[in-house]
Amino acid sequence: MATKRAKATGCNFGKPYCDYSAHERVSLEFQGHQLYGYVFRPSGDAAASGDRSGSLPCMMIWPQYCGMMEYHISEATIAVADIALVCDYYSDAQVPHQIRNVSQYGLDSPERAMHRKIALEAMNTQLQRPQTVFRALVRAFFETAQALTGVNPEEIAAMGFCYGGIAVLEMWRQGLDVKGIVSLHGVFETKPIALGPGHAPPPVLDTTVDPAVYAKNCKVLIEHGEKDHVAPPDMVERFRWEMSDPGLDIQFVIHYGVGHGFALAPGLDGHHPAADARSYRHIIDFMRELFPRVVQNNLPQKTPSGFPLYPAPVSSSPHHTQGDVSTHEGI
Repeated sequence: MATKRAKATGCNFGKPYCDYSAHERVSLEFQGHQLYGYVFRPSGDAAASGDRSGSLPCMMIWPQYCGMMEYHISEATIAVADIALVCDYYSDAQVPHQIRNVSQYGLDSPERAMHRKIALEAMNTQLQRPQTVFRALVRAFFETAQALTGVNPEEIAAMGFCYGGIAVLEMWRQGLDVKGIVSLHGVFETKPIALGPGHAPPPVLDTTVDPAVYAKNCKVLIEHGEKDHVAPPDMVERFRWEMSDPGLDIQFVIHYGVGHGFALAPGLDGHHPAADARSYRHIIDFMRELFPRVVQNNLPQKTPSGFPLYPAPVSSSPHHTQGDVSTHEGI
């Protein structure tokens, strides 16, 4: 299944097209489409220390609506776990890689409109299908992660951006043996999403919903923007009732005044440096809680977007006051 393997480097997020053939990848066929997952492992000095008598934890990364891009394999994202598997929902025929990076297009350009049409329609096509089909998709990638060389199948976590929030929640709801999940400005319901303001979402073609069984002992971290128009207050309220189920271990962090997409790269709608940095600090602590035997070396100093994870050091000059210090919070 695996093909080539290489260190997680390559083109920058801003480039229009990335050749992923240099990276280790695994393939799976799903409903007539050839899908890929991209595997990244720490190099020597970046590797985690601790009990290595067995296998290592794996972090599954689920992208936003447009699918896998170089942004999702940055060193900062991968550093939160020993091994990372970036899961691509789409084949190149469904959403060509050349069009996935929306930041290459002007704000009102026809190319940007075409990008959104193709990618959002591909996402909604998946969400219109029976919930069981989408669950089967995420389960297929989960089983792929379990089978990866060097991965402990009992130490798998997952994080998802936007549409990826649906993927991690459906891992949890169907009871997959996942240790923890993280949703970054994610969507809470497995339904088609409106293509923009004033548009109604496409209809659900099959309204059958399997009851949630929830993954035993799975910890959940939700990083949510209070002004997120894709996950509005009524959706949050419905999810709040779901979170009230006894025995669930959930943290729900609200970034007030922050909208959708706060942890995406600059140039994409909604990026918010402070919420971006704070959410990744939360994720690093969350991973330490999930996998206490693993001690990370060389933790990232920046988010995948390139912003500092921690405020810049404040000068020890006596001329600085407490008020000066507070202005650095959120950098």
